[in-house]
Amino acid sequence: MKIPAEIIKKQLIRIPSKSGVYRFIDNKDNILYIGKAKDLKKRISSYLNINQLSTRILRMINLAINVEFIQTKNEVEALLLENNLIKKHQPKFNILLKDDKTFPQILISNHNYPRISKYRGQKQDQGHYFGPFASTYDVNKTINILRKAFKIRNCSDQEFSRRKTPCLEYQIKKCSAPCVNYIDKKNYKSSINNALSFLNGKTKDIQDQLSKDMIKFSNNLDYEKAAHLRDQIKSLNSIQYKQNINLSEGKDFDIIIAKSINDSVIIYISFYRSGQNFGSRPYFFKKNEDSTDQEILKSFIGQFYITQKPAKNIIINQEIEEKNIISSFLSKLLSTKVNLIFPKKGLKHQLVLDYANIALQNLERKISHNLNNKQLLIEVKKLFNLKKIPQKIEVYDNSHTFNSNAIGALITAGVDGFIKSGYRKFNIAKLSQLTNKDDTAMLKEVLLRRFDSKKLNKNSKKYNEKFNNYPDFIIIDGGKGQLNAANEIFNKLNIKIPFIAMSKGKKRNAGEEWFHQINKESFTIDKNDPVMYYLQRLRDEAHRFAIMTHRKKRDKAMINF
Repeated sequence: MKIPAEIIKKQLIRIPSKSGVYRFIDNKDNILYIGKAKDLKKRISSYLNINQLSTRILRMINLAINVEFIQTKNEVEALLLENNLIKKHQPKFNILLKDDKTFPQILISNHNYPRISKYRGQKQDQGHYFGPFASTYDVNKTINILRKAFKIRNCSDQEFSRRKTPCLEYQIKKCSAPCVNYIDKKNYKSSINNALSFLNGKTKDIQDQLSKDMIKFSNNLDYEKAAHLRDQIKSLNSIQYKQNINLSEGKDFDIIIAKSINDSVIIYISFYRSGQNFGSRPYFFKKNEDSTDQEILKSFIGQFYITQKPAKNIIINQEIEEKNIISSFLSKLLSTKVNLIFPKKGLKHQLVLDYANIALQNLERKISHNLNNKQLLIEVKKLFNLKKIPQKIEVYDNSHTFNSNAIGALITAGVDGFIKSGYRKFNIAKLSQLTNKDDTAMLKEVLLRRFDSKKLNKNSKKYNEKFNNYPDFIIIDGGKGQLNAANEIFNKLNIKIPFIAMSKGKKRNAGEEWFHQINKESFTIDKNDPVMYYLQRLRDEAHRFAIMTHRKKRDKAMINF
């Protein structure tokens, strides 16, 4: 095999001095690293200066046997392509954003009597969208308060068209029952317009008008309507208490903070839309010996906004290289100008300092939590006599109603806690074809699909890179029946991963769980042992995910019936 320097020199002959994206490839055709350059030839030539390379990049170069490149029209297109390719291929030597799940939004539909609902994904339905919200909790809380204030329906259009009598939502004063004409179209539209105005940041106008109307009804001795308006104002105030930001320019903005403690890094992002605070989300990374907070922040911005719509103003706490290029890249994504702001004084600077303190507090809690998790994983290793400390654990459960709408569920956990990007559901649609229509047959079906070797073969139509990484340890919810079923499948597929089954005691009480292993006596441990609590949390999370997924499938089947 040729040494990396010779490979690079040979490739330089055909590499142009133009902007573009380059990829280093190893002997198994895996992409090791993806980068972009204003001048491809000059950038790739820099990898010949071994003494100036970091340890991480030097390791990457020593594994590479080929360099590929794609020429682009300009640097902005190169940056766009680079982040798309990083998102797709997840190269091991790039700084990676692992969690790329889209954020929830509020949707007020386009209907004669619009509904309000939580929405996630691409905007396919017509209507008014508000977001992103940092968490499901934030969006559900906002919807709940708006429904209390304006009595907007949340039922599906099918249910709306079928109703003959008002539902429970009307009884608990969260809906004005337009389905049975308890409110006319004009007044319902007025409620919708008020909700839209509030979400568009016109909170003071709405509250001032409601206050005037409340006083008017009170003076006319119409105390019932006055009390209703008082409750509306109270509900809206419970949202508005968070809106303590008064920036003179740009009502839509994201605040992105990068802070680190030793090799642990947090990126803390907060969303403001139309002056409304839509919550914050932390992202945690491990820093390589040669990485800086600025580099991680720059990589985060590029990868994050490939799948998320950027705000018109993005405020950051670090000065980063190529700020103008990144701003142009974000502007191209949004189709309008995006300002990348690093404030050094004034209100924006104070805002950055406040969020930086919050970010550090989150990072300190995360480090403490990880230390506890690591100790628990060491105890798991000892308890089940594992060869190494498990870094990734998969837990399996299934859920069904009398063998209908059956699903299998897989959750993943590690040192950082639950790994939501590793959660998987398996629809067991062909239940009638299973030999035994019981939990063990369903488990076999799930394990066969999870460890299907074709999903790991890049040349197969079934290839799925999300199944690439096997766990270090497997927990199955169930007793000896599930244990033997799993053992049968693992022997068939030649899977050598250690696994156990975990069952509740005779009285089905938490804290009395028993653990089962092949060719070993079943045993339990003290119900107050921290490891018992930890294993219960893993099992309960798998159970929660399985039931939630099953209920969604069942409810969908009932609607389509």
